[in-house]
Amino acid sequence: MYPEIQQLQKYFQKAPLRFERHLQPAPKSLIWVDFMAGTQSWSLLVDDEYGDFSENSPLMCLFLILFSLEIYRESSDYLQWCKQQGLDATRLAYLDYYRSLEEICRQIEAVLGPIDSCIPPLDYQLRTGIIEALREQNPE
Repeated sequence: MYPEIQQLQKYFQKAPLRFERHLQPAPKSLIWVDFMAGTQSWSLLVDDEYGDFSENSPLMCLFLILFSLEIYRESSDYLQWCKQQGLDATRLAYLDYYRSLEEICRQIEAVLGPIDSCIPPLDYQLRTGIIEALREQNPE
C-alpha cells in the first residue's frame, strides 16, 4: 500500500467521517458536499473534475475535500481562487463562501489536525497508480 494512502487513513482514526453529495447544482466540475467529522459538519464546494466522488469511496472523498481546501489555502486572493475554480468572481455567493473558508479550515483542523491531502496534485491530474489504488480503498 502507498504511504500516502496510509496517511489519509489516519484521519479516520481521529474522528468518524461522513460525506454526502448535495443535489444543489454547482458550476463546471465542482460539486457541493456535506462533510461531517465527529459532531461538526460543513458544506463545501469540491472540485470533482474526474467524477471520483462517491460515498462508497470515503478515502477518495476525503482526498477531494482536503485537496479543495489546499487550493483555497494556496490561493493568494479571491480572484485567483475563482480563476483556479472556474468561478465567476462577480457572484457574491462565492465571495461569501470564500470568506468563510478560513474559519472552516480552522474548525476542520481542530478536529483532524493539519489539512494535508497527502497526494501531490500532479499524481491526481495524471491519474497515476496511487489514484487508482485510492479509488479502491476503504478506511477500515
